[in-house]
Amino acid sequence: MKRVMVHAILVAGFVGMTGCQDRTPKEKTHITQLALTPQITQESVTLKTKGRFAKVNLLGEMGSVVYVNGQKFGTFNDSGEMTIELEIDHVGSTNYSVELIDPEGAHVLTKEIQVVRLPKGASIGTVSTKGEASALTINRDGTMFVAEQKSGVEIISIGFHDEVSSSVLASIADIDAKNVILSSDERKLYIQDREDRYHLFDISNMSNPKELDIVTEIEEKPFHYNSDKTMRLRVSPCGLIAEEMSQTQVQRLFLLKDKAIRDALFVADQKILVAHGEEGLQLYDITDPHTPKLVGSKRLDGSANGLSLLEKDGILFVANGKKGVELFNLDMLLAQMK
Repeated sequence: MKRVMVHAILVAGFVGMTGCQDRTPKEKTHITQLALTPQITQESVTLKTKGRFAKVNLLGEMGSVVYVNGQKFGTFNDSGEMTIELEIDHVGSTNYSVELIDPEGAHVLTKEIQVVRLPKGASIGTVSTKGEASALTINRDGTMFVAEQKSGVEIISIGFHDEVSSSVLASIADIDAKNVILSSDERKLYIQDREDRYHLFDISNMSNPKELDIVTEIEEKPFHYNSDKTMRLRVSPCGLIAEEMSQTQVQRLFLLKDKAIRDALFVADQKILVAHGEEGLQLYDITDPHTPKLVGSKRLDGSANGLSLLEKDGILFVANGKKGVELFNLDMLLAQMK
């Protein structure tokens, strides 16, 4: 019976996706050992590191061929050993597919490996804004749309290569921007002004947004939903309202009466993160969905005005008033708030 075993070792340093026979890393952090044989049903593996790459040592039969993301990486020699290095040059995640073909050309196994690069601390970095960041939303790619009151709205592309970088794609002036809401297809942007009118923009070309209309009502409401869409949150002038949704009705679960609440979102099915202005961030447990319980808080160097979450990378964006927008690794932030 052919046997393949993968030892996963995370290494701090810089490298592309190449062999490393001639490199001697200065630091090694042994995270775990994974026995991956054809009989194991686990199809994906997540490796976490604070360095620039994950180093994976393979032990296999001479003549077996390894493919990484569909490209031939190498062939096992008589030593039966091979090393691949999976680059992660940004805070977030990158996915790799590693496939093994035996000497006769038969498929042996395919493993999906997600490499997650963690920041050194909960705070990843800060992006400066032209005006005071009062609200924000992000699209699935991580582009920010920031409401900055009398300074209007900025559309900012974010990069995570070693440290946070930003590039202003466009600015929308002459609107006292209170809030920003993306359409579900992410091709339109609603900007709520101080008179509670909504300026509708076509952002299919984000470098050249075009105003289409000004309306008083929109279909895209600023709700935050839990993962299975059975609960939603909305901020009213009185505070935070949580509602339970069914196919037939919407029922209020609780009103967290507090006029200082600026925004809120689900960070887990039973946890809510609240932007509480000058008080910073607050974490509530809603195991009892009728009685939210404050379980943690974090002061910011600024004001917590708005929240948005890039779920695929676990990065929280906080509109932080005059400080601009601060980015956090969500898991590390929540661990600090407990």
